[in-house]
Amino acid sequence: MADRTPEQDPFAHDDAYHAGDPRPFWGFVAFVVIAGLGAIAWFVPMLPVEEGELTVDFSRGEAIVKSADGTVAELVPGTTLEKGDRLMVSEGGSVTMTSIEGHQFVVTDEATLEASGSTRSLLGGRTKSRVTVTSGSAKVTGSGRPGSTLDIGLPNGVAGVRGTTFEVNVIDSRTAISLHDGEIGVAGPGQAVNLRPGRGALIDANGTTVRDLPWAPEEFEVKTEAVVRSEDKLVAWLPVENATGYVVEFSTDPEFLEIVGHTQVGPDDRMANIPLLEVDETVYSRVYAIADDGLIGPPSNAGQVEMSLHWANGLQLQEAGQLSESLEEFQLAQERFPENAELLKDIGWSHYLFGNYEEARKIYERGRSLNPNYTDLLFQLGRTYFWLEDYAAAEDAFRSILAQNPDHAHALWGLGDMYRVLGNKTEAQEYVEQALALQPDHPYALETLSRLGNGG
Repeated sequence: MADRTPEQDPFAHDDAYHAGDPRPFWGFVAFVVIAGLGAIAWFVPMLPVEEGELTVDFSRGEAIVKSADGTVAELVPGTTLEKGDRLMVSEGGSVTMTSIEGHQFVVTDEATLEASGSTRSLLGGRTKSRVTVTSGSAKVTGSGRPGSTLDIGLPNGVAGVRGTTFEVNVIDSRTAISLHDGEIGVAGPGQAVNLRPGRGALIDANGTTVRDLPWAPEEFEVKTEAVVRSEDKLVAWLPVENATGYVVEFSTDPEFLEIVGHTQVGPDDRMANIPLLEVDETVYSRVYAIADDGLIGPPSNAGQVEMSLHWANGLQLQEAGQLSESLEEFQLAQERFPENAELLKDIGWSHYLFGNYEEARKIYERGRSLNPNYTDLLFQLGRTYFWLEDYAAAEDAFRSILAQNPDHAHALWGLGDMYRVLGNKTEAQEYVEQALALQPDHPYALETLSRLGNGG
């Protein structure tokens, strides 16, 4: 067998022990020294960290930071909070921050938060930080780098974060802590408790109470492609037993680090509309159930809605009578939704209001081919045929609506007005009166009835 060097022979170092080689002794000494330094790194006093405590990643709505020296500045992405700085978020605002250890905070709804300081061991990378929440709502994800710890100071206690996600709600001197995953230790007046997921703690001057959280709502979407309108109910969910309300959050990222909108509804509500957002992309939504004690359950699964700011802008311009500008915005929206019957209906309506009935007809007919049972589009198409004097096509559109809904007041009036023009006053009056029986204040049906009475 060929000779091998000590580096090549796995047993060569064992032989060195028997040969009295001094190297193992010094190796043992080195191990003791390294272990000792590690122990010192763990037990030596923590030293103040001079670098920034929290860095703002995302900000929406009004938010300011008040420094320890009294100066006030607007909060924008990239702003760094130092020890003693106080962050204040307005109602409806949202701020996402990352601590120097990698923990994340999402602060909303008139919250006030103070960077209380970080300390670091003399040797090694162990870091301990504290952030104090004095009012409002904060969602905390304590999953920073290894060796780091995070404490959340509260008006009447402290929560120790150890790789977890939980929500803090501070109202006056009462704090509700809702743990969604991981683990957390909570210290309040006179006692400390450990929480498990699905449990919450209520802390006030009288002590700490542990309770179960509400269940996560089961969410389902009404629409997957939509423009934001006040009447659109885009998010819906099933009721949660004993819930006293629901919070709906909207974000442009699936991790919900950038909260672009949120709303709260009552216990009897099962649907919510998405507020007008300055986004033209996918919006993620999720729902939380709220208990009467302020504890908030875990979120529902995230849903997705495809949004279009251009579509919303087009509707606003349409309502303002700026029809050319509305069509420009709708054209941009079509790049995102090229085969959407609802968008085609809105485009057709701008052309209709312009009096460009032939162009409106083409667009409505394309929309009808995509969604033959879309009654709002069918009605507008019927009226377009009416003005183009294609009465057979108009009657077909109105009767297609009534086949789905015999009590559709607009379609009944549309037939009545068409028969008026054709000179069939008996049928015209019959259909108009049916429309008024369903909707007595129907303005167009009242006008048609007046014309029939005047011989028109």
